[in-house]
Amino acid sequence: MAALLLPFLAAAPAAHAATYEICGNNGSGYCMNAWNGGPGVKMYYGGYTNDDFYTHYVYMCSGSDLVQSTAHGEATNCPFSNSILDKNFYNHTIVEIVDGNNGQCIGTTSSGYGYLGACGNATTGSGAVDGAFDVLDFQSGCGYALLNRYWSNYYSSQYYLKSGGNPGTYLYLNGQDAWTCWNGSGI
Repeated sequence: MAALLLPFLAAAPAAHAATYEICGNNGSGYCMNAWNGGPGVKMYYGGYTNDDFYTHYVYMCSGSDLVQSTAHGEATNCPFSNSILDKNFYNHTIVEIVDGNNGQCIGTTSSGYGYLGACGNATTGSGAVDGAFDVLDFQSGCGYALLNRYWSNYYSSQYYLKSGGNPGTYLYLNGQDAWTCWNGSGI
């Protein structure tokens, strides 16, 4: 499954360059924003320099960027520690969300809030900040849900990235069984 990448340019003030954006409400809501340049990742209006986020494929499952499952004939279960999640999200794309301004990736605090840290090795996934990897889960009529591998492994259940809902509230990486409909030019 290939990630949807649309040539979408946000209306931005003249002083700011056009960026990639990942926004809630299927791309029409508040966007991920490296608040004051980071490290905190909060929600804010689109069209600002600090909202330059895009997905990057991670080839961590035997050289593939797709979820693998022995239940579907693969040699391994990957990337989850719960094989039921590998089975349910088989063949979905594994990504990390990169801040285009500084090359860091969205990870998680111990409380589940988004913050910037090291991206993983693109072929192994090693070296990444906790929470850096997500699985794209297309939701018809909604856009994409982003299933977070770290929190899903931690709780052995489905945990998603959720919008904070208002400008200035944190991106939340451990939303149990509830997701935000993400879309935009960066996904």
